[in-house]
Amino acid sequence: MTSFISWNCRGLRTRLADLKSIISTYQPACVALQETFLKSTMTMQVRGYNCVRRDVDGDTSPTGGVCLFTSNLYPSTVVTLHTSLQAVAVRIHVHSLVTVCCVYLPPNDVVPQVDLNHLVSQLPAPFILLGDFNGHSPLWGHDVTNSRGRQIEQLISDHCLCLLNNDEKTYFHAPTRTFHSLDLAICSPTLLPMLNFEVANDLHNSDHFPLLVSHVNGAGTRFRPPTYHFHRADWDKFTRLAIITGTMVQNRAVDEAVFNVTEAIRNAADAAIPRTSNSPRKLCKPWWNASCQQAKKEQRRAWGIFRRYPTSDNLIAFKRAKALARRIRQCQRESWIQYVSSITSSTTSQQLWRKVKAANGLYRDFNIPILETSTALYSSPLDVANLIGKTFASVSSSDSYSPAFQATKNRLERTPINFRCRQPLPYNCDFDMFELKRALSSAHNTSPGPDGISYVLLRHLSADSLASLYVDDLQISCEGSDMRMIERQLQTAVNNIVKWCDTNGHSISASKSCCVHFCRKRGIHPDPEIRIRDIQIPVVPDVRFLGVIFDRRLTFLPHILHLRKKCEKSLNLLKVLSNTSWGADRTSLLRVYQAIVLSRIDYGCVAYGSACNSTLQKLDPVHHMALRICSGAFRTSPVQSLYVNCHQLPLDLRRRKLSLAYYFKILSVPSHPLQNVYMSTSMKRLYDARPSNIRPFMDRMKLHISELDLPNVRIQQRNLFLFQPWNTPRFHYINPFATYSKSTVAPVVFQRVFAYHRSQYSRYSAIYTDGSKRADYVGCGVVIEDIMHGYRLDTSCSIFTAEAVAIYRALQLIDSTMPRKYCIYTDSMSVLEALENYHDRCHPVVCTILDITSRLYSKGFDIVFCWLPSHVGIIGNEQADSAAKSATTHLPLAVPLSDMKRVIMHHIFKIWQESWSQQLDNKLHSVKPVIGAWPVMPMRRTDVKLTRLRIGHTRFTHRHLLFGERAPECPSCHVSYTVHHILIDCPVFNTSSHHLFFINLF
Repeated sequence: MTSFISWNCRGLRTRLADLKSIISTYQPACVALQETFLKSTMTMQVRGYNCVRRDVDGDTSPTGGVCLFTSNLYPSTVVTLHTSLQAVAVRIHVHSLVTVCCVYLPPNDVVPQVDLNHLVSQLPAPFILLGDFNGHSPLWGHDVTNSRGRQIEQLISDHCLCLLNNDEKTYFHAPTRTFHSLDLAICSPTLLPMLNFEVANDLHNSDHFPLLVSHVNGAGTRFRPPTYHFHRADWDKFTRLAIITGTMVQNRAVDEAVFNVTEAIRNAADAAIPRTSNSPRKLCKPWWNASCQQAKKEQRRAWGIFRRYPTSDNLIAFKRAKALARRIRQCQRESWIQYVSSITSSTTSQQLWRKVKAANGLYRDFNIPILETSTALYSSPLDVANLIGKTFASVSSSDSYSPAFQATKNRLERTPINFRCRQPLPYNCDFDMFELKRALSSAHNTSPGPDGISYVLLRHLSADSLASLYVDDLQISCEGSDMRMIERQLQTAVNNIVKWCDTNGHSISASKSCCVHFCRKRGIHPDPEIRIRDIQIPVVPDVRFLGVIFDRRLTFLPHILHLRKKCEKSLNLLKVLSNTSWGADRTSLLRVYQAIVLSRIDYGCVAYGSACNSTLQKLDPVHHMALRICSGAFRTSPVQSLYVNCHQLPLDLRRRKLSLAYYFKILSVPSHPLQNVYMSTSMKRLYDARPSNIRPFMDRMKLHISELDLPNVRIQQRNLFLFQPWNTPRFHYINPFATYSKSTVAPVVFQRVFAYHRSQYSRYSAIYTDGSKRADYVGCGVVIEDIMHGYRLDTSCSIFTAEAVAIYRALQLIDSTMPRKYCIYTDSMSVLEALENYHDRCHPVVCTILDITSRLYSKGFDIVFCWLPSHVGIIGNEQADSAAKSATTHLPLAVPLSDMKRVIMHHIFKIWQESWSQQLDNKLHSVKPVIGAWPVMPMRRTDVKLTRLRIGHTRFTHRHLLFGERAPECPSCHVSYTVHHILIDCPVFNTSSHHLFFINLF
């Protein structure tokens, strides 16, 4: 039954649990709340509802305030009110379009009649007026009439409105133990026959009863479409039942064949997978237990007795039951602490983010809008959907093309297309099972569409059933000292782009385009005038491009200030999850910080890293505050100690690491435009003469490379278009040792299994490959027909690269022979899995292996890849390992980018360690002279205590720095108290320290 609820909650934050209880009971379309007592800076969300509110910030605390929660199952839109009254309004479509207005009139305020008339005149008819009016009149059950009541009577009379109230009381005055009617429901005459009115019998911990205004016969009730519970599915049963045969599609019309396949899948899903209810979602309370239920029951029973017999004894009994019911808040807090404290380092990423979003009230919600065109208003869900579809259709139609492109399109469409092709091109090959499974593996479980079939259902079909199925942003730049030349070049480029758009059916918007004149010249100098189809592009002082704000002087100060503001707001989540006595552990908090704050700081740092140090340092306080929150360190803790304790790089070193990684990434892309950018000799001399000037990115990175003493290596370039999308490489390997574990099986068993395997593949020539890496040595080995080949690689290469290069060299060696059968053995399961799970960003050596393997297959080679365990006495593998460890022949192979990133990290940590080694006066340095990750204590309280003791800053020893007090002094030693003095030096604490050190982990 569709209903509207009005309730004076007397503080929404403290009554939020009661509001959710009301919503779960009545499932209203709209809830009007008065006296919310919310500050304008506070956020308030209720799942499944959209909020519009008006707050009143008092001098010391918020007063009054109104709020409307509208269900997102009903189309709604906010009505803008121009009034000084505390009122908000929305238009919502239930059985028809209705305006709901929430009003609160404080009892001691003077409200002019003209303000009430002006408010009603702004409400689109028909409307419902809900609120606490604080008026007395016999019309709604009072014995007397006050001035406010006469105002409401006059309002109803002047505007021909209808009062829904009966004689039921809506307010309980505790001091006098009397009941009154202050909350009213007023509506337009056309709504009166369709509405029922009643007052709830529970105060819900307020002093006002909720008003319930409902539609007759439940008109306009909305239901959620039921969906499948995939996490509760019986997939074995689904696979057995979802049988798709050839008879379903053979010799059938297309529509009939699709219907048969769809019905088979849907019937199997209905039998094997439970569905959700179509009733509206209830707001769950995981902290609710039996004691809460009993306390609530006792409170309601005591209230029922007191309401019938309002005596002093019954009032005392009700207040006692109400006090006992406050244990609900205690259970809620204990459940919250337990929930947040369950976020530990062993929590998976999926579980972590589900808990984090729940803790912060983050969830996906939606709102069905009410749409208005120049001719009509669309409010029902069907009309809104049809209007959106009609708009999309018009945008996608040919009428939206420019006249120039329509002429080109009509001319080309007159020429018939010849689909006949004599050449066997790859994209004309049949669609096979491999491509189908690959497509399904990359698909997400998004909205299933009209047929109700999600991708997860297709992924669980049997093999036989599957066999039956078969530029947004653009920038143009020009550099020079002559503005006329720059303007001419840019205008020519814009004209060419417009011409290309007209030819290819694209469009470029002049209203969404802008121009920024990057210049640091002083005095008056002209800006360029660029036009798109005779419309001048505005020249702006700064622009947001790909998430980074570029100002005209390229100081990046606007971007960094904007970034700092966003990050400080995101730190609130860490504050919610952390506490010095309870909360998530340090590792989990750092994971959350890296994901929601540090990732924002990292993004674009390659660009804004050219800002001056004073500007970049504005981000440091955010980093320091986050580390203090995550570790629980005291506020006076040195920032160097925070870095080491949390094992997080300073932001300047982190920017240097990311910039160097991007520099080498540029070198790995052959067509990157920055590869051909060189600084002239005169500019180099200018920067050498002015060291305070910030150099361009490429030159800054070259200086960093020389300062870090990074090896001068050649980066392996990637071929981004090695494989066509329709010709994905396929790779398989065998593992005859899959059922054996090295930790429990003797080497002789592996030798016998391998001997049996070789007997099955005796016609295949065996090739053994292996890789080896030590501190200053990287090599790989290949053994073919008892001939050992060893190769030394660059010391920057990883063991993965060494293993992959060994396989690559083996394929190169057999490429020069006649086609035969080969079996390549390797002990690197990671390389084989990377070859099998190819993707666009995989290791470049992996791509090369797949390319040469495909070429060898086309020549007639029969190659099998096999995994074998290392160091179990298999002779070929031992020989390959020996060749890899003793290689002397250097292989001129470039270093992959992924390996170079590890080298960069190693050198950055080396600089960090050198800086930390100079912090001799730092209290943590004596405890931890070598930087490394601390083990995390499972209890948050214990971990915080250890953190403060290690850093040497506690509330007792360093509180005076915050409050301007004198440092606490040891009365026996006459020195300032420090953690070191209390635990080690002071003779007063010797006995206790000795006793504790031998019991605890110290």
